[in-house]
Amino acid sequence: MKKLIRNLLRSINRNKGFLFINITGLAIGLAVSLMLLLFVATELSYDHHFANKERIVQLNTEWTEDGQRSIDPICLREAYTDLPSKIPGIESSVQIYRGWNVELTREKDRFQDIGLLYADPEYFNIFSMDVISGNPSLAIKEPNTAVITDKLAEKLYGNLEVVGKTFLIQEQIFTVTAVVKELPANTHFSFDVLASMKSLPYLDNLGGLEFFTYYLLRSDVSLPVTCEEINRTYTASLKEGFSEFDIRFGSVTVKLTDIYLHSKAEFSLGNRGSVESVLILAGLAMLILLLA
Repeated sequence: MKKLIRNLLRSINRNKGFLFINITGLAIGLAVSLMLLLFVATELSYDHHFANKERIVQLNTEWTEDGQRSIDPICLREAYTDLPSKIPGIESSVQIYRGWNVELTREKDRFQDIGLLYADPEYFNIFSMDVISGNPSLAIKEPNTAVITDKLAEKLYGNLEVVGKTFLIQEQIFTVTAVVKELPANTHFSFDVLASMKSLPYLDNLGGLEFFTYYLLRSDVSLPVTCEEINRTYTASLKEGFSEFDIRFGSVTVKLTDIYLHSKAEFSLGNRGSVESVLILAGLAMLILLLA
């Protein structure tokens, strides 16, 4: 054993430069591969933090005009008000209306680029979040009520004890009814303010494609069968609502965990990823690791 160690040390002394190059290359290769694999893991984890993630689906509208097929992740208001009562397999439903980035005013202070979404009261039935204060089941039930993130609460008021306090968006007064922990980065959408859909009464009268629609399916039903029933029923509503147009309509349901990487929609409520990029980076990581 001693002789083997001495021979090894002599070999190292004779090839210090070669050894340094190999160890450095191995270290760099491992570091790069690790960073690439961490990125891939993050991309694959989008929306997996939600409870019941396997039972949540998004409804998309498909339409073909002049031979051009498009898929949009927005739907008619009827997809929330009427459709769930026709599908026994739907446990709960919610629609989200994008308010974009707005200016928020608190007393004399103005805050720019505040992410605003409007949602129906059932939002928290479908999307589980860490609630810091307030009652999520009642938080956005009434007009001009809003849920804000902990990050925004600290920014506006300097603390998290803010339930009952008010702020303005576009001259409309909102009352804070709950504070939630900010959604993690690996979520396909995000917000600073989640306001009650009833704050904009005219939304119920919109006859176009405006709303991002999500359903929580019952645990005792077949997901493919229920999704097919949703697609069939919603497609019938589209054909009836747009019968005067020379457009062929259809619908597509997408599992929540597939939205970020696998949705075929033209756009998204928030972040979008590329499954092709993920596969390329994963392959590159393995190649670098093998070469190292």
